[in-house]
Amino acid sequence: MSLDLAEGARVSPYVEDFMGALKARNPSEPEFHQAVFEVVQSISIVLERHPEYRAARILERVVEPSVRGLRAENIEFRGVLFIGLMIDAGEPRVLEYNTRFGDPECEVLLARFGGDILPLLLAAARGDLSGVQLRWDTPSAMAVVLAAPGYPGNVTKGLPITGLDRAARVPGVEVLHAGTQLAEGGVVTSGGRVLCVTGAGTDLDAVAARVYEAVACIAFEGMQYRTDIGHHARKVG
Repeated sequence: MSLDLAEGARVSPYVEDFMGALKARNPSEPEFHQAVFEVVQSISIVLERHPEYRAARILERVVEPSVRGLRAENIEFRGVLFIGLMIDAGEPRVLEYNTRFGDPECEVLLARFGGDILPLLLAAARGDLSGVQLRWDTPSAMAVVLAAPGYPGNVTKGLPITGLDRAARVPGVEVLHAGTQLAEGGVVTSGGRVLCVTGAGTDLDAVAARVYEAVACIAFEGMQYRTDIGHHARKVG
């Protein structure tokens, strides 16, 4: 397919398939093809930024085929199957499968989850989820990992952490410990992923502001973290 694209633009495989079928039916109308392509590509870009559309595509392209594959192999899986994804030009690409909750994905899921998770885990272990009702009480959540210097390679341990009390006072935010330990004089680092600052609420922009407010309260030597968490989701709104 040869169509004019803006510099750096990428075409979804769905658009490729649609345009291929159109050109097969109308092979001698290149100007018409270009006009239709521009409309379809614009619609595709808007849809790909919409969370519900992206979630539906992930279910269709990744989750459902994975479940069908387990059935085809006669594998009775009980537990948590975490699928790590990257989104490339609007398309989900599988990086890995893990038979555990993802980190820090689990923190965000539990921040949104309503009720008691124990019945859900018990039902999964028993292989019967028919009586389980999932309740998501909070529409938005995000988490920022504070990592030690050297992460993801060799990290420095035993660094004093300050500001935890101030961060804990930020409304709607929880500071979850991962690579920390108690030492004489307070809390120190003991691993690569040191803390996970997690927030939840009705508006993602407000949640992000509170999370990064709490992050700014915390300090340890060489602390590193990403400043773009939630960026794409916040652009959707």
